Amino acid sequence: MLSSATVTAMTASLTELERGVDARGWGAMPWLFGIFDQPHLGDVRVMQLEELPIDDTLWRLHDHTPPGVCVPYWVGLRAITRHLAAAPIPPELRYWLHHADRRLIGCGFVCEAFAPPSDPGEEWVLGPDRHAADLRIMTAQDVDGRIYQILRHRGQDPVITVTPDPAEAMRRRVIPDCLRTLIATFQRPAAT
Repeated sequence: MLSSATVTAMTASLTELERGVDARGWGAMPWLFGIFDQPHLGDVRVMQLEELPIDDTLWRLHDHTPPGVCVPYWVGLRAITRHLAAAPIPPELRYWLHHADRRLIGCGFVCEAFAPPSDPGEEWVLGPDRHAADLRIMTAQDVDGRIYQILRHRGQDPVITVTPDPAEAMRRRVIPDCLRTLIATFQRPAAT
């Protein structure tokens, strides 16, 4: 179980990351990342948020579709998740997970959205339309199941939410479900 100091440090680190993403402007590719803690530092909470080493072309699935057809970014996220969950973790990914005596405490995903859900229980349509993006969504999940979300409408301040015990409907949404699956996958013991 993560301490309250770790949850606070994680929230602050996610907020800082989102500020950095916002400073670079709009039209960015999605970013899937691991959230790491370094417990050997004792009471000092040093969070590392590091991009998952994957091929960026995965986010460009929409390049192969007819004009006007949008492939949401979560399609790529789901493909990554299914691929990693179905096979042993490759050595380079094991190194990413464990170097510098750090431990994975969560995963996150940042992308832009351009169409609001028609129903409050649905996902935002996350996709590659660079001109219509008006919302950036950062969703993270920690090993205890908390869901962190930072929503920023273009030109506005972000709205930061931490949900300690998310409802089943929230956990079943595509992005939280993928993040939960990735965390479980990354915590599997190495194949011998």
